[in-house]
Amino acid sequence: MASLGILAADQRPDWWPWWGVGFVLAAIPVFIIRSTWLPLALTFAIFAFWHGCQVASDEGYKRSQQSPFDDQEHAVTFLVLSEPEINQLQSIQFLVASVCSIDNRPANFRVYAECSGEPLLYGDRVTARGRFQIQPKPMNPGEFDFGDFLRRQSIYLNFRARTKMPVIISGANQANVLVAIGLATRHKIAEALQKGIEDDLEAAQAIQGMILGARGETNAALKRLFRDTGTIHLFAASGLQLGLLTGLAWKVLLHIRFPRRLVAVLIGSVTIAYCALTEFHPATVRAAVMAILIAVGASVERPVATLNSLCGSGVLILIHDSQQLFQIGFQLSFIAVATILTAARPFAELLYRPFEVDAFLPMRLLSLFQRVWHAAIFRVCELLSLSTVCWGATAPILILQDHRISLVAVFANVLVVPLATTVTLLGIASLIAGSISSQFAICLNNTSWLIIKSILMILHTAVLIPGHCCNVSPASLIEPDHVTILSAKYDHIIHVHIHGHDWLVNTGNLSEWRAVTAPYLRYQGINQLDELVECDPPAHEAKVIAEVREELHVASIIPSSPLGSLAEDGRINPPRLLESGTPLSDDGAIKIVAAHYRERFGSARSPIESICVQLGKFRILILPTVASEFLIHIKQDHADVVCCGRLRERRFPRELLISKLSPSVLILAGTKPEMAENTEARGAYPKCFFIKQDGAVTAAVFNDELRIWSHRGVEILLPSRSR
Repeated sequence: MASLGILAADQRPDWWPWWGVGFVLAAIPVFIIRSTWLPLALTFAIFAFWHGCQVASDEGYKRSQQSPFDDQEHAVTFLVLSEPEINQLQSIQFLVASVCSIDNRPANFRVYAECSGEPLLYGDRVTARGRFQIQPKPMNPGEFDFGDFLRRQSIYLNFRARTKMPVIISGANQANVLVAIGLATRHKIAEALQKGIEDDLEAAQAIQGMILGARGETNAALKRLFRDTGTIHLFAASGLQLGLLTGLAWKVLLHIRFPRRLVAVLIGSVTIAYCALTEFHPATVRAAVMAILIAVGASVERPVATLNSLCGSGVLILIHDSQQLFQIGFQLSFIAVATILTAARPFAELLYRPFEVDAFLPMRLLSLFQRVWHAAIFRVCELLSLSTVCWGATAPILILQDHRISLVAVFANVLVVPLATTVTLLGIASLIAGSISSQFAICLNNTSWLIIKSILMILHTAVLIPGHCCNVSPASLIEPDHVTILSAKYDHIIHVHIHGHDWLVNTGNLSEWRAVTAPYLRYQGINQLDELVECDPPAHEAKVIAEVREELHVASIIPSSPLGSLAEDGRINPPRLLESGTPLSDDGAIKIVAAHYRERFGSARSPIESICVQLGKFRILILPTVASEFLIHIKQDHADVVCCGRLRERRFPRELLISKLSPSVLILAGTKPEMAENTEARGAYPKCFFIKQDGAVTAAVFNDELRIWSHRGVEILLPSRSR
């Protein structure tokens, strides 16, 4: 009910006074009428009131809701609350900060800041001039919503400092002392864990990630490897690591005869210290609160039910920060642990039943080999049960949030988790031994390195299995045929879905593929492309194609170069030789028209003049290149929708295009020449979409009508026509 209350209040945070009234009205009958539903209603109202109050009272939220928005330049003093991420190319730092004053007026809210100048550190007090901004919404389906990610951390505004004016540091070490000590200790521990194995960066980062949790310093390819094999939880620094640490501390302290209450205090100190090392990650905080509750219960000889401690930790975390409910780490952590506590043991017993010894047969009558065999089988069943129930419980969240799921996760975890546990124990031993002998610590680190290489070998082998990881989207099951033009910074990326088959026109450059195209394809649940058509060669084309192959199965490719050098290694079928009217689909719904005079426009590499897509009775024409001389020779006579690619002239040839193709809708990139020629006529014929302004545009047929809509909400309906 607490979660439902937060979800209800999140729709309208400004209604928090009404939720407060509901809280008061629900509290009175609870003491009079004995009913289960009344406490549930009270819990719902309490958390709805609390979440709405937390959001609506935030100064950053209030400023973001102002109309008109204040975009004036201000002198701002803020406190650095995170380690900055530095863009080396542009010399810009990105960080989370707490605003202390605006134009010498006190303030207190968090922002995501962007500034230049000398490197900043956690706890620095900084003064800068700049503007507040609202994080823009994503322009494409499936694109990562960074604004929503920040909102779930109670950050509603960006602050962009003047790029040519460096910031002024007026103080240092003024933030949370515990977090500052934790960050400094984290860096020292990270250095100690890679001592002796510095030459193998991948293995060193894997060891650091398993013990301290993966952060920005962890290689993206390494994270992708663990994600695609379903073992990314090993980098979460959650229950596995904290359970080993607190369990080891509990055993040692009890063995040396410490009083139970003192042990509980020390366990609490250890968990808080580990939380500081991981920057109070949600999964770590959940495990820490559970460990403290269990330790306190054991210290007073009142054992705590683990399921109750899990629920208690969730309630305490939501009271502290109700936005945690919307973070995927919080959701996965609680769902996985709840499933382990309720389903892992029964399922393990079910798996072990075929190997079970008769209950009336004493175990001492079995030989040593038989006893060891049955004990080993039972442990394997437990591990298989643990991995299976966790995979089944977290799969719905991963499908809805990430749209991607690993099919080898169960078996990968069975093999990897015991090895990862050993690496964690060796890492703890190395840190302890390092204070006595650095040589002994190096020996332990090299032992961890050997085990990590075994883990990486297992995972690299797992990703070689065809279909080891797949994109899943429930919406794709009922999706109609459609054409989607994505909003990218440089290239024109188009996806065509007809009769259950998919074609992709252009991938974008490497950054666009990672940020726009690949997330969109995951969002659509696409695992195979019938054809990849490269009209415009992207920068670093070989790297882009390599990542496409890792993500998807591509049946064939039409490269930007007629030679087709990118498809010669056998992993993609050889490219087709283009002829005018080349059909891409069996029913001829998609046709490519080859250009034999493209060298006249300075783009001889691309052999494609146009791509014609037939959606029902409607014709959509994709023009990779737009130029007057090209439009004069075009062979098409009419198109309902024309998607215009790169403009090769200073002015957009609007009149020539309309007279030649008579389109009802134009889809344009939104460059200055296109905006200049079409903005004034946007309300007239033909209707215009500007991708850089309206976001991705999708066209689909519903009830014999062509519906065209943008990701930002602009929509046009074209009525059915007899053709």
